[in-house]
Amino acid sequence: MYIELKNETISIEFNPHPFVQIFNEKLEYYYVEIREYLKNDTNSKFLEGYEIYSVTGNTSYCFRCLIQFYGDFEISIFKFNKGFGLTRIFTHRYSDYGENVKFNLHSKDEEDCNLWTERILEYKKKNSCSILMDTNFDYLNELSDISPNEYIYKTYNIGRFPKITTDFRTTDERMEGFVWLGNWKKFWSYQHPRFWYDLTSKEIIDDILGL
Repeated sequence: MYIELKNETISIEFNPHPFVQIFNEKLEYYYVEIREYLKNDTNSKFLEGYEIYSVTGNTSYCFRCLIQFYGDFEISIFKFNKGFGLTRIFTHRYSDYGENVKFNLHSKDEEDCNLWTERILEYKKKNSCSILMDTNFDYLNELSDISPNEYIYKTYNIGRFPKITTDFRTTDERMEGFVWLGNWKKFWSYQHPRFWYDLTSKEIIDDILGL
């Protein structure tokens, strides 16, 4: 989605992870951070934040948090004003209420896909969103509310994905084998909150969708 401000155009996506770009005719400095609200908590907790530049000409600066599974995220954007410091210019809290959400089912197992579709329909009912199904089975794809060329607010990838996380967030010896953000959030990979080997198909998708 695009948000027009006085001097900036802000692009925010969740396809499949939070992603921010800020367009400005001039090269400007911004600080972007992402926080998360835990269930039944009115206060958010810091996850990650860093400085980026505006996109001008051929440059392509961006902010991204690589978590693909559900989180009650809030993104805040601050602009650096000389003599005044940082000024908050925009905040967006994740909400797919009334939005278009795409579900990619990475499995050729029909039983898996049928069960996952049942949970997706539960997610749709809970969040009042419109869904786009992308599976190996036409009769499941026909449950889509929207066409593939429509705007997508959020994309979920459902499957059993190998752990390929190798960035600096995985190197802390105190949290060996996990990703660690904000000195509090620990999870197995950017695709799965928990290692899926001993989980049922239902547990796998419920983890990803936050059900």
